[in-house]
Amino acid sequence: AEEHPKYPGGDAGLNKALVAHLKYPKDALEAGLQGTVYVQYVVGVDGSIQDVKVKRGVHPLLDKAAVKAVQALPPYEQPARNGGQPVPYQVVPPVRFKPE
Repeated sequence: AEEHPKYPGGDAGLNKALVAHLKYPKDALEAGLQGTVYVQYVVGVDGSIQDVKVKRGVHPLLDKAAVKAVQALPPYEQPARNGGQPVPYQVVPPVRFKPE
């Protein structure tokens, strides 16, 4: 795409929203599980987040929590564009789980 989709607040806004929606599973925390889950999704022509799935997981508990966080994100304020026309755009952000 010539123009990438725009998330409210840019990449920092996306990271902030992911952290806000992320719930570290208690069982995973107690088991000492941590790592980075890569969640793939498509930003639709209307800015909505679609087809959310784990691209590279760590553990089923963390993978599920990462997918839930991405599904809870508000839509993008502007879709990707090619030749001025909105187009679907694939995104694979890292979702990090690290105990405080």
